[in-house]
Amino acid sequence: MNPMPNKNLTDKEYLSLAKSLARTSAIAIICAAVSMFIGGIALSTVGVLVALVSFVSARKVVQGISQENQSTAAIDEYLAAYSRLKATLIAAVFALIINVASVAYIWPQIQEYLATGDPSSLSQMLGGNGSSNNGSSGFWGSGSSGTGSAPSSGGSFW
Repeated sequence: MNPMPNKNLTDKEYLSLAKSLARTSAIAIICAAVSMFIGGIALSTVGVLVALVSFVSARKVVQGISQENQSTAAIDEYLAAYSRLKATLIAAVFALIINVASVAYIWPQIQEYLATGDPSSLSQMLGGNGSSNNGSSGFWGSGSSGTGSAPSSGGSFW
């Protein structure tokens, strides 16, 4: 529903539009949050686009509300949903910036891996020592047995 700014809307239409804004805000914030965990520029871009399209259409309605100078519970709910949408748009843009910055940070290692085919450049970036066959690049660092086992304090864990 994309009403014109000067059209007088009923309370039911404002509530319907508020639900629509809440739905698109939820979609955008979920895309932003999930993209932060999986590092997806495409997913955060989807979140930004969903929030931006919804924001542009909602702004037209808000301009119509300000011209009408009226206040009802439905309009107040719509304006609250509009405010949450603005916060969601900011969060989605922030997620996109963080995802782009992280890709820019690791891009040289990715290029080196693509050029050489040697995954040691990627393991160096992730904190390993880059040697994949000596057994000391495990999660716990260099184990005494060469297997990458957990460090031991001499006693049993149990």
